[in-house]
Amino acid sequence: MMTAVELTPTAVEFIEKNYPERYKKSLGYKEKSDADLCLCTAVLLDKAGISEGEIQYTDNGKPYLTDGRYISISHSGNRCVLAVFDCPVGIDIEEVGRVKTTVSSRFFTSSEQEWASDDEVRLTVLWTLKEALSKLTGDGIKMLFDGVEVLPLTRGKSIILDGKKITAELQFLGDYVLAIITS
Repeated sequence: MMTAVELTPTAVEFIEKNYPERYKKSLGYKEKSDADLCLCTAVLLDKAGISEGEIQYTDNGKPYLTDGRYISISHSGNRCVLAVFDCPVGIDIEEVGRVKTTVSSRFFTSSEQEWASDDEVRLTVLWTLKEALSKLTGDGIKMLFDGVEVLPLTRGKSIILDGKKITAELQFLGDYVLAIITS
């Protein structure tokens, strides 16, 4: 399901009243565009029938729902995405060109660096896979330093991480790459 969201004053009032934590979080962003994307997440949550009270967080900040479902949220550029699954999930969206080649040596394995080279699309694919995987595990940016190889996921293959089978779906949405990872 794809949903377009317009942040009218009425929508912002609705978010402030019904998603006060999300509204408060949006006030912490320096850039208005980032704050708007944070608010758009509340609209997506509402459209999915998820109230703010249903969202809980693990000790390391990974969100989950009180009914046992799993959620993941991401935003980049002018896009915001929400994934709601019955199994653990991580989602990431990135605008092509925002991932710099300098991250390659810090976060990518040598075979990933070779595959991506200086190709902006491939860099973005690897980055979104790694980000989505870090959201799936709940380890955040720390996981990115652990040398986990995601290259097989670019070929439609699964990987095993901590004894669990990990699969990915990649979508190309105009100038954006979307990665959804499940276990």
